Amino acid sequence: MKKQIQFKWNPSMKMTTHLGLEQFKQTARKLELTFELMNKAALTGKYVTFTFKNPLGGRYSDEAHRTDLIYSPVRDEHHHELGTHYVWPVRKIPNSEFAQWYANTDNASKAEDLTSYIFIEEGLLFEVLDAEDPEFEFFTKDE
Repeated sequence: MKKQIQFKWNPSMKMTTHLGLEQFKQTARKLELTFELMNKAALTGKYVTFTFKNPLGGRYSDEAHRTDLIYSPVRDEHHHELGTHYVWPVRKIPNSEFAQWYANTDNASKAEDLTSYIFIEEGLLFEVLDAEDPEFEFFTKDE
């Protein structure tokens, strides 16, 4: 299997280097992933929800089973390589293997128009396939 080129995705300066899954919610036409923002292993009490409207596909697994993604080269938006052990929890893979598989099963989609969005948290890795960036919202919980 070829190594996929991942790009660091920083949708906001509020992002932290680590995430902890708070909620995974899926309906017929929407997928929401809510994470608590973490500084290394410390919880911050701040959260972010990524909302995909009509995602094309999604999958998740224990991160130990996805070393092909975790240790793939990561690049910044200028295509400078950041290394294979670069710690950043949200990434994009344009024209990914997931996109190519999907395009082969659906004649209406072209793999080059699709992006895999990768979310790496404490123990799980989520991959969501879509043609559009998700919406995202940062918040704190009232306790």
